[in-house]
Amino acid sequence: MASKLGFPKPSTKDFAASIQYHIQLTEEQVDSEYGDRVHFYFGVVKWGYAWAFPKRTQVAAGILSVASEERLQSLKAKLDGVLGLEKLRNVVRVEKHLIPHRLRPRLQLDCALLVGDTAGAANPVHWGGIWHARKTAEVAARNVARALEQENPAASAYEHEMRREVYAPYFRYDLVMQKMMYGMGLMRRALALAAEGNMDVIEAIDILLTSLEPHSKAFWKLLKAAPRLLLKA
Repeated sequence: MASKLGFPKPSTKDFAASIQYHIQLTEEQVDSEYGDRVHFYFGVVKWGYAWAFPKRTQVAAGILSVASEERLQSLKAKLDGVLGLEKLRNVVRVEKHLIPHRLRPRLQLDCALLVGDTAGAANPVHWGGIWHARKTAEVAARNVARALEQENPAASAYEHEMRREVYAPYFRYDLVMQKMMYGMGLMRRALALAAEGNMDVIEAIDILLTSLEPHSKAFWKLLKAAPRLLLKA
C-alpha cells in the first residue's frame, strides 16, 4: 500500500524473514518437553534466533533472520533440523512473514503518514513491534491533530519528530546493538551474563524489551559490560 501511495520501496536488507510452524501435540507432550516457559534458541542462525511458544496442546515454533542473510528456504531447513522429523509430522499450519527493522527514508507524503510496520518500525534486536506501533501512532496522531487545527497539511512535522523521538534515542542505538549481538555473536554470552546476575546486562535487556527508557541507556550499559562479553564470547 505504501508503494502505491508513492513511497519508495524498501530493500531486502530492511527486513527479517521468518517462518513459524503450529505443531499439534498432546497436553502431556507439551508439559514434558516445554513446560510453561517460552524457549529461545540462539546460534541456529547468525543474524536471528529460533523460538518455541507452548500452548495447551500446540507449540508455535519458528525462526527468523535478516532477510539479506538467510532465505526462507534456508530458514525452513534449519527449523526442520531443530524440530526433528517426529514433530514435523504434526505441523498443522505454516506462517511466513517479512518483518521490517529499518525506518523508511520517507515517512510522510502529502497527507499520508506511515506508522508501525509500514514505517519500518520494529526493533532490530528482537524484532518486536508493539511499542513501535503505539509510539509511531502517537506521533502521527499529534501531527494530524495539528494539521487539522491549522487547516494546513504542511503543519505536520511528522518526519522530523519521528527522527527526534524514535530514531535518535532508539533505532540508532538498536542498529548498533544488532551488530554487537548478532554480527559479533555476543547474544548468547549476554544472556549468560544476565543469568549470572550481571546488572548492566539485565537492565539493558529490560530496556530493550520494554522501551520504558531510551535505548541509548541499554547501549551504554552493554558497552560497560563489553570486557566481560568479549572475554568469553
